[in-house]
Amino acid sequence: MAKKFFLGFSKYTVLAIILIIIGVPLIWTVSIGFRVPGEVLDILPTQFTLVNYPNAIAELNDWGGLSFARMFGNSVLVTAVSIIGILIVSCLVAFAFSNFKFRFKEPLFILFILGMLIPAQVLLIPLFFLMKSLKLMGTYFTLILPYIAFNFPLGILILRSFFEKIPIEIKEAAKIDGASDFRVFTKVVLPLSRPALATLTILSFMAVWNEFLFALVFIRNDSMQTIPLILARMGFTRYGVDYGVYGAFITLTIIPILVVFLIFQKWFIAGLSAGAVKG
Repeated sequence: MAKKFFLGFSKYTVLAIILIIIGVPLIWTVSIGFRVPGEVLDILPTQFTLVNYPNAIAELNDWGGLSFARMFGNSVLVTAVSIIGILIVSCLVAFAFSNFKFRFKEPLFILFILGMLIPAQVLLIPLFFLMKSLKLMGTYFTLILPYIAFNFPLGILILRSFFEKIPIEIKEAAKIDGASDFRVFTKVVLPLSRPALATLTILSFMAVWNEFLFALVFIRNDSMQTIPLILARMGFTRYGVDYGVYGAFITLTIIPILVVFLIFQKWFIAGLSAGAVKG
């Protein structure tokens, strides 16, 4: 009894510590966007304001008349196309690994997974010259293609494991009814893999939406800049940092991530717990 109590107490203590580490900075950052300048660093502010939000949007005009809508649209476009590409490539490759037998299957799979271990900084210069030789500089593809390449190995790892858990009897029944491999893939495997697809979508969205390094190096046109690039410069004035404006802009950039998570949360939680259920 004492051991069970100790394990339960330890588990909830660890969860509480993690919640504090993650939650307190997030709540503090969001609250800064609603504070007046004189109370930004106060633990318990006495006044709140909404003026930081229009100021954050208006401040973009200081850089060549750029608009928040344009920067937001750039991030949405790059993120949406990248996620679609990641899902398509990951699903097709994972289905091939989970349903077909071919030579060097496992070594090839390991080779794909090793791609997750390569730091982006190592390939930054070769990628720059590759994009330049392909005449893709100045286009959104300088971001979309690397995002797909660096994120689909995780997708293969997640989806292959999930595809292999689908009962083989269901696939064989579909084939007996005359379904081709592609039809089994689209009509049987994908509908049953919504939790894994939701998990991959959320993880990919967070990785692409918040990516800064590639956007900094590859994007030279101010009108094509994404949210992280603007966030790096937002709030800085000749007199210091306007924390209220900075907090407001950070809050605006967090909203899309929360929306995506709320949309896919049911399948996301199911995808995370799928491997924990025995039998």
